[in-house]
Amino acid sequence: MNEHDVVELLTETVDAINSQTYLQQGLRAIIDSARKVFEYRTIAVILTDPESEYLKIKTSRGLSKKFVDGYARRVGTGIVGETIWAGKAILIEQAQPSDPAYTDLKLEQDFCCAMCAPIVAQMRPLGYLFCDSDTPGVFNNESLTFLKLLADLAALAVDKDRMYALNKKLCRVDESTLILHFESFHEELEKELRRELRYREPLSLLLLDINNFKRWKDQYGAESARRLFQDVVYIVRNCVRGMDIIGKHGVDEVIVCCPRADKKGARRLADRICEFVENYTFEHDEPVTSVSIGVATVSDERRDPKSLLAGVRTALLEAQRKEGRKIAEV
Repeated sequence: MNEHDVVELLTETVDAINSQTYLQQGLRAIIDSARKVFEYRTIAVILTDPESEYLKIKTSRGLSKKFVDGYARRVGTGIVGETIWAGKAILIEQAQPSDPAYTDLKLEQDFCCAMCAPIVAQMRPLGYLFCDSDTPGVFNNESLTFLKLLADLAALAVDKDRMYALNKKLCRVDESTLILHFESFHEELEKELRRELRYREPLSLLLLDINNFKRWKDQYGAESARRLFQDVVYIVRNCVRGMDIIGKHGVDEVIVCCPRADKKGARRLADRICEFVENYTFEHDEPVTSVSIGVATVSDERRDPKSLLAGVRTALLEAQRKEGRKIAEV
């Protein structure tokens, strides 16, 4: 291919990555681009799994599904480690099976020549792009240069996918407190109610309102009120269990889904939250911060999200009319 064709091919590949819905689509476009420049028998995008820290094959051509599914290895200190950690591209024009580098690079089949290039995004080593051939000398320095360009595009595809996942996660949560927006909370509540219906396990909702929020906002301003809400969420987080789901409901309300919690357990949680609020040192002493909490537990009359939410709202209104510790149950 001449220089113009290579530039056009790379442009098409970038367009494919930018339009990708899934990471696999972008990586496949990269692999298909390689085939148009040089002949390979095997090509693979090999990435480090962030949870296990093992290398896994993300996508490939020329490898069996069984091999790909079973592939998992440590980075090590050999030529693969040198490629990933030192960012060094490797070209082996004539492979020697006795060479340690051969064993380190080999995937499913023996090869006569091979090359690999590091995949790095924002100075973070992600893995490497590997290809081999059973024809000796089929790869050269120009091939390696193009492979490095493709590895850079693979890094772009991986980073784009990571940012998409992060944005999707952030869209589900309130930026200020990192608890779920109500729409996302409602989705989780529906899942938990389906589980409750299947296994007949108890489930309760708590709806918490900051009694002095409006006075606080009028007296100290919106920014201070935001910090007050953050403090209350912090308290709730420190009182709930790991399985409980916290969401934002309205401007100054926190809603909590408590799977496997009956009325008695939910009441204990509400009491604990109130006690923590009473003993917490807030930014200002006046007006004195307190909360009202409504508690609703799944029953024959309340088995769906709409009726359960209506019940917990009714309980909250009753709690707000009380004196002393403001907790009410339905």
